[in-house]
Amino acid sequence: MGLLSDDREYIDAITEASMWGSGTFLRRMFAILMLSSKLSRPEVVWNTTSPNLVDDILHIQRRLLGAQGKHYHIFPSNS
Repeated sequence: MGLLSDDREYIDAITEASMWGSGTFLRRMFAILMLSSKLSRPEVVWNTTSPNLVDDILHIQRRLLGAQGKHYHIFPSNS
């Protein structure tokens, strides 16, 4: 019927789930959507929702490395 011809429904679902779900949960949700072949433009969904999908990765890595007080930059600076 073309109701989901764009991925707005999936973007909205991930955004809504970010209010209560962890980053790990959101990444699993995105992976399930990818495996289901339902996304027409997965790169748009990723780029739109990536702040929610990756927000806990730095915290997890700091905890694993025992570097809670240290600050690392995920993206290179433009200087």
